[in-house]
Amino acid sequence: MAVPGARRRELGAWSSEQGAREHGGKSQAQAKDGTISLAILSSCGISLSKIDFANFLNTSRRSTFEVANVLLLLGNNGYLEGADLAGLLGRLEEESRMLLAFVRTLKDSDAAN
Repeated sequence: MAVPGARRRELGAWSSEQGAREHGGKSQAQAKDGTISLAILSSCGISLSKIDFANFLNTSRRSTFEVANVLLLLGNNGYLEGADLAGLLGRLEEESRMLLAFVRTLKDSDAAN
């Protein structure tokens, strides 16, 4: 699939479809995905209350929705195949569920104290 000329210009005039894919929206999705991981890792050394940490995890969970939206845009514009998109969205859904479970665990343990 060739990238139409106008679309290629929007992506920075890449000479090939592969170049557009690697340097277009895919890198934005990868950067957002890395942001989630880095945000969680950066909080490990900070002493936060359980409520503060739960709020932080909720913010991280919202980032998974941002990544999902970027992936959906990439899929709608033909940069991701259906199977690839479904796999990535499935992984994001799993990550979101894990973050939500972690938040609930924190809130339950805080209520028990």
